[in-house]
Amino acid sequence: PGIELEGSRDVASISDFAAQVPVEPFKPDAKVKIATSDEEEKNLSKERLDVSRVDDLRRELPDPTSLQSFRANITVFEKDDETNFHIDFVTSASNLRARGYKIPEATHSETRRIAGKIIPAMITTTALVTGLVGLEMYKVIQKKPLDAYKNSFLNTSFGYVTMSNPLAPPSGKYNETSWNLWDTLDVDEGVEMTLDQFMAFLKDKYGIEVKMLSYGSSLLYTFFMGKKLADERRAMLMTR
Repeated sequence: PGIELEGSRDVASISDFAAQVPVEPFKPDAKVKIATSDEEEKNLSKERLDVSRVDDLRRELPDPTSLQSFRANITVFEKDDETNFHIDFVTSASNLRARGYKIPEATHSETRRIAGKIIPAMITTTALVTGLVGLEMYKVIQKKPLDAYKNSFLNTSFGYVTMSNPLAPPSGKYNETSWNLWDTLDVDEGVEMTLDQFMAFLKDKYGIEVKMLSYGSSLLYTFFMGKKLADERRAMLMTR
């Protein structure tokens, strides 16, 4: 289960809703002290630590078993989709903060421009990097030797671009086989494997014992994960 919030641009209904929200008048807390030096800040930090409150908060946390069916979904920011209300939210949130500090607020279109930075990105660094990558792709297509490829370093703030030959990564060995970060192992057994079968295949054919397995930024398996989760992952197909 997840939480879905339906967006709205109806100013009248939003105003009616906001009017029903109770707002307590601000009253300075006499107990709050403001440090005027680093030494005072250290002492105040010790005083602010309420261990009993930490214990209370820990007890208020829900039982982990009640969250087993919960799945968090990643939302990718997309400034050009008017149906996702991303720019609406950013505009409202940033303008609330701006109003609180009495600094200029931004319109919906200004927020979109600031968030995307389309023009400066397209005409400067993005275009430059894309061109440099394109040059290297030509070399790949033409099957140029390794020494033809270049690493590029640039700084657009003062027009600096330089190139160098890429250094080979450090090499290591497994079972008398030399390897480095440029090497890959292609596995195609003609059938879809579970994670457990994949790990067994690597151990039987290459003598490799898998301690950790990741895909992109996702950690699929590691030797120190809980037994229940590890068993669940090992039984899953690799495509899952």
